[in-house]
Amino acid sequence: MLQPPQKPTLAAWFASPKGAYVLDWEWAQFDSAVEDVFGFKAVQVGLPTIDFLRANRIAFRFAVGTEPGCAIAADPRHLPLASQSVDLVVLPHVLEFNHDPHQILREAERVLVPEGQIVIAGFNPLSLWGAKRWLGRRRDDHPWCGEFIGLLRLRDWLKLLGFELNGGRFGRYAPPFSQMKWLQRFAFMERAGDRWWPICGGVYVVRAVKRVRGMHLVAPHWKNGRAAARALAPVARRDPAVAQAGGHGRRATVQLRLIAGGRIRGGRGRG
Repeated sequence: MLQPPQKPTLAAWFASPKGAYVLDWEWAQFDSAVEDVFGFKAVQVGLPTIDFLRANRIAFRFAVGTEPGCAIAADPRHLPLASQSVDLVVLPHVLEFNHDPHQILREAERVLVPEGQIVIAGFNPLSLWGAKRWLGRRRDDHPWCGEFIGLLRLRDWLKLLGFELNGGRFGRYAPPFSQMKWLQRFAFMERAGDRWWPICGGVYVVRAVKRVRGMHLVAPHWKNGRAAARALAPVARRDPAVAQAGGHGRRATVQLRLIAGGRIRGGRGRG
């Protein structure tokens, strides 16, 4: 019995010369974006065969999505995760290939803890790659079948959900050639693009942090202000000379106090 032809996937496109050209750059951006994010749980939504969390040091990392290979099979619009239970969420080209990208972002915001991080990769419509999508004939193939989302539009969506961008970059300025030799010949456009038209890269990777209104981190004031209560109370003792004379002379007090830096300083005074 003949098997029906399998539908092309974005993961398969990343294995092509054109896809590998994009993936090499994106991997470097994701590595830089996630390596300094700490916590207890990190989630990758989609593309389970490509590990975009490889540089992260969170112990519990897993993939969620509808593709084979995901640790949790679930619709990205309805993540089976508790609210405020995840420290890092990465969305590698998930939004442009789903008909409800707003809901995916809302779910990411829901599961993230306050000050949690989200990293998003997308294709830039204001680029040669975006022009290829509009002018090309094969709109059913990846990645041209997706709905490219501009960075300004994405920034507005994130802002409405309480996210604040804290990093990002455009890349891959060469035309979307299918053969690697032509991509290599136009490698000079990478340096020129970063300098002369930085917002026209074919893809972008951005990172944002979830802000919660009215919440702020409380840290101890190690240098400002003195403690309300002293660590050691003043202790009174009789002067040895007076004690030998058997008199009821003046008492000498030795005061101990805790000062900044954790050192203890003693002082001797006459009372």
